[in-house]
Amino acid sequence: FTSVETGTLTIATTHTQARYKLPVAVQQFTQLFPNVKLAIHQGNPSQVTAQVASGEADIGIATESISLDERLLCVPCYEWNRCLVMPQAHALANEPAISLEDISQYPLITYDFAFTGSTLVSKVFNDAGVTPNIVFTAIDADVIKTYVNLGLGVGLIASMAYDEKRDAPLHSVDCSHLFPNSTTYLGFRKDAFLRGYMLSFMQLLSPHVNQHSIEEALKGAS
Repeated sequence: FTSVETGTLTIATTHTQARYKLPVAVQQFTQLFPNVKLAIHQGNPSQVTAQVASGEADIGIATESISLDERLLCVPCYEWNRCLVMPQAHALANEPAISLEDISQYPLITYDFAFTGSTLVSKVFNDAGVTPNIVFTAIDADVIKTYVNLGLGVGLIASMAYDEKRDAPLHSVDCSHLFPNSTTYLGFRKDAFLRGYMLSFMQLLSPHVNQHSIEEALKGAS
């Protein structure tokens, strides 16, 4: 690690992370390092992984799939789960405990199935022998909510993407009893030259990440 406080930090991440998880960390980072140019590239988890592996991005932030690339060192950042969003007057809004069978009775709008999170969702449905009625997929939770508002179906999204005030026309039902948690990872190349401000950004996003934990992870990967 070096303590240089000027340079460029390029982050590759998904829309959900960029829109709902990064803003506070980005704001704090720009205040701490006004001379570091910050760039955020958005893509799906496979694209995020590829950008970091190629050196196009310094740090990747994505769900499980990024941790499968052997060229990258990944540290857990946080866990998240899902909720089902629907119009306030929808029949499922008053269900005390939604089941997979309940969800399958209605048109479903969710993330593109190329996404790791949705692959986990797909596995849960398959294991239960339930076939969801997927009518529309998108990479963007805001797009999903827009089409739910238009009455095209119910939306399965990351819980962090729902805000009770901002999304007032919609009702949210927790689905963590149906699906396992997904883990978002911070990933970077094992041979990367890490500057101090890169570690600082990771710590702003996930306080348990520190130089010691990264060095230990590097030892374990070597």
